[in-house]
Amino acid sequence: MNTRLWAIPLALAGLAIIAFAGVVLAENIDPFNNGSQYAWSENTGWLNAEPANCGNCGVQVTNTKLTGYIWGENIGWINLSCQNNNTCAGPGGNWGVTNNGSGALSGYAWAENAGWISFSCQNHPSTCAGTGNYGATISGSTGVFNGYAWGENIGWISFSDTSPVAYQVQTSDDDADGVFAGSDNCPNWPNPAQTLPPWPVPANDPDCDGFSTAVENSAGTSPTTHCGANAWPADINNDGFSDISDVSALTGVFGRAVPPAPARYNIAPDPPDGFVDISDVSRMTGLFGLHC
Repeated sequence: MNTRLWAIPLALAGLAIIAFAGVVLAENIDPFNNGSQYAWSENTGWLNAEPANCGNCGVQVTNTKLTGYIWGENIGWINLSCQNNNTCAGPGGNWGVTNNGSGALSGYAWAENAGWISFSCQNHPSTCAGTGNYGATISGSTGVFNGYAWGENIGWISFSDTSPVAYQVQTSDDDADGVFAGSDNCPNWPNPAQTLPPWPVPANDPDCDGFSTAVENSAGTSPTTHCGANAWPADINNDGFSDISDVSALTGVFGRAVPPAPARYNIAPDPPDGFVDISDVSRMTGLFGLHC
């Protein structure tokens, strides 16, 4: 654990505790209203990630971080981010629980009555040998939290299990694209009429068309425009669809290196392989008939 954090006097660290007034909060926990909001600590009991009567102050999951609060009947509030109440300039610095974009959590939460809570031993990898390679993760296919957090003063916090009774914390699929918050690289699809690609949107895909910036740069199309002219790698002739004319153009340069073949024909998955080959044809046929 970061000794700088542990050394903060409790009187100052208390600044990071609940200050709902003037703070915009939201939560995206328990999407099916089936009670998927509880974690368990053997030493402190049940922890509620969607507490009632606090102005929607529960856990908010995004691809970069967790914000909001968890309520423990026996330990009070657990604050997941200094951003909740604008205390990041305080003695604790810019602390909070972070997400790597694929659901792997790290960083720290703070509870006035329990101290710092670590969401991954990778915060300080040298400690993993002593504690085990613990951490909390979120499944992109179900939104269910898995694994453990560790509090020096309260021990382990488990986010899903079947004992003492079945419980779990689950986040939502905010845009109904089949990928749950925390692993969804396009949590708010930019165009309701846009056809979703038949695979998860990759990381670093700002226009959410299924092709990362690296692939679009290789293909010569715009990485920030999801539909229209010069926008979709699979739409070689810019008619808005991946169709036979695009496949014909692709097979016409099959086997050529990029360059000298036109760069836009190399639409292989990350990283682009530099050739117009079977991987590009497979990608194209997988998209055949789709609107951009």
